[in-house]
Amino acid sequence: MNIDPALLRQLLETFRIELDELLPILSEGVLALEHEISSKEKTDKLNAMLRACHNIKGASRGIGLLRISDLAHRIEDLFSLIQKGERDLTRPVANISLTAIDTLKLLVSDDLGGEGDDNPLRPEQEKVLSRLGQACNGEVIAEDRVVEEMAEPPPPPPPVAGSDSVRLPVGRLNRIAALADELQLTGIRLEQHLFRSRRINEVMAALRQQWKIVMAQSSVGAGYSIRNTLADTTHLILEAEELTHHLEESIRTTTSQLRPLALTLKEDVRSLRMIPASTVLKPLERSVRDIAQVAGKEVALVIQGGEIELDRVVLDGLKAPLMHLLRNGIDHGIESPQQRQKSQKSAIGTITISVSREGGAIHLVVEDDGGGIDHELIRGRAISQGLATEEEMAEMGSELINDLIFRPGFTSRSEVSEISGRGVGLDVVRINMQSLQGQVQMETTPGRGTRFILTVPLSMASEHGLIVSCSGQRFIIFSQYIQHILEIPHEQIQRLGEVEVIEVGSQPIPLRPLRDLIGLKGEGKEPGEFLEIVVINHGWQQMALVVDQVMTERDIVTRPLAPPLDQLNLYEGGVVGGSSSVILVLNIASLFATMQQRPPEATHFKSELQNESQQYKILIVDDSITTRTLEKGILETNGYQVETAKSGEEALEFLQQASVDLVITDVEMPGINGFELTETIRTQLGLVDLPIVIVSSLGSDADRQRGVKVKANAYIVKGEFDSRELIQVVSQLI
Repeated sequence: MNIDPALLRQLLETFRIELDELLPILSEGVLALEHEISSKEKTDKLNAMLRACHNIKGASRGIGLLRISDLAHRIEDLFSLIQKGERDLTRPVANISLTAIDTLKLLVSDDLGGEGDDNPLRPEQEKVLSRLGQACNGEVIAEDRVVEEMAEPPPPPPPVAGSDSVRLPVGRLNRIAALADELQLTGIRLEQHLFRSRRINEVMAALRQQWKIVMAQSSVGAGYSIRNTLADTTHLILEAEELTHHLEESIRTTTSQLRPLALTLKEDVRSLRMIPASTVLKPLERSVRDIAQVAGKEVALVIQGGEIELDRVVLDGLKAPLMHLLRNGIDHGIESPQQRQKSQKSAIGTITISVSREGGAIHLVVEDDGGGIDHELIRGRAISQGLATEEEMAEMGSELINDLIFRPGFTSRSEVSEISGRGVGLDVVRINMQSLQGQVQMETTPGRGTRFILTVPLSMASEHGLIVSCSGQRFIIFSQYIQHILEIPHEQIQRLGEVEVIEVGSQPIPLRPLRDLIGLKGEGKEPGEFLEIVVINHGWQQMALVVDQVMTERDIVTRPLAPPLDQLNLYEGGVVGGSSSVILVLNIASLFATMQQRPPEATHFKSELQNESQQYKILIVDDSITTRTLEKGILETNGYQVETAKSGEEALEFLQQASVDLVITDVEMPGINGFELTETIRTQLGLVDLPIVIVSSLGSDADRQRGVKVKANAYIVKGEFDSRELIQVVSQLI
């Protein structure tokens, strides 16, 4: 293909990002199919896996990565046979599937890392293709393990050389873009203030000249001219005072707007570091499977709370201690299948990682249902290793005994397995946790299992809070809940029914004095004065709090309140202020619960009609982000305006609300496929004259005939895809 080098670099990076989403679907799908799941779950998993293979195959072929495309096609063939019931996912078939997925990752690493697609496959990679063929043909595959020794999961493909991009949720990027626009407008307003300040300088210069005249003439005597000069001087002084007053108000208002915008932008950028715990935890399912296979055991990993977000730095720091705990848990916590059955347990052991959030802390509990740790064994080993005397051990409670396994050099065994020894190196786990400003504890029940409780901060960055005053007291609002800080006159307060609201960004927000919510006495400001407002949010809810004064922002460390203040649910804790005073931290969730009123009704405004674009508008429909980006780049380079949709349903919704000049669609997509989309556009939407081009990897005569049947105007096969052909077809149809 003749693709611009800059666009090709962008496509390679987009393809790498797409693989980060698609490859886990394959490996996690294989792991799920190895367990007992319902027929519907099995069908859904296989459909997702086949779509992932299909997208990898089509996207890689579209940008010339043929080795990756061929291997993805082989994997797709095997999964297709499993879906049809012609092959079973036995342990050997699962092994070769996972090995093939690992090989796919390595090929991606080679091709995107600069090795190039022209190099032949390595012997071990050729062996993988051969074994995939055997699996597809139903031949017996040797039962060799995926790993000979425990290894970390294969590394993700590296980014394209010179790339520093990351993929972020669109909502967060839109929020940052909107804040940047507001900051730019604030800068324009500051330029207006600068103009006023220059005018003050001019007035003051003229004032000095007039006073020189006054001083010169006053020595001669007061006459008509002096009185005239004094009058002019008076007018200049009044003008200077008026300008100074306006400047003070403008700067004060602009500063009150700029401060929260900068603060919110700072918090949003900080939130970009927050990622779901599942990012690190989900790949551990593969690791647990491989470790268990090496140890001759069956172990399932259950993840709970993987959607909870925490700092990427914290998550990266948790990888090593989690892997260490999993190795030990599988090797020496979970019993052999025979031992478990004798104890009337399931032959398959279970390790559960539970994630929960409490305030600014994250708790990860790693729990196995194995045999637990024998306290008598710990006592004996601690004495023999010189970590404690018999007298000291006799006085230790269970909590202190559990803590012994984290002592440097402690081991509960005289020999160590090829994977781990229970307790060996757990001092490293504690050291790692301390480096994350966290801690680890252990609890065990003989015969029932062991649990490790890891506690880490939500973020390595310090918390920020805004100090406000109300009725003579100071309070802190965590910065992540603050949307705006405003100064408004009473005239801007509106009423919707019985609710007082203010309008922020064309959105009515309920207004409540903070003192009313927390039960303090005080008087409001005079009608001529400005109200100081802090707009907060919690989930979908918003509220504008009236405070006496917005004071300052600061880094804070929250401490729990001592009894009986700890029973006050309106406060999360306290912060030590000056002179050892305590500033209470407001509990935002409780404030919203206290606000006993219905949500404000929406206010509707007419939007200005945009000028109709003179460009032709094209809608691209494809569930592969790489393919969408490729086609979008080609079309935009040739002057077309492009919209995109990742599914047939999304495309239909778009077409019901807006018009386009041409549609380009893939065929194989989740939900409505391309043929069904084309037919629906023609029949249900009635767009019989809208040009539709199908671009698909399906190239058989039957597929082409189906495209003709649903009245598509053109059919392009991805394997034969060429940018010039696409532009030629589009230009002929529009």
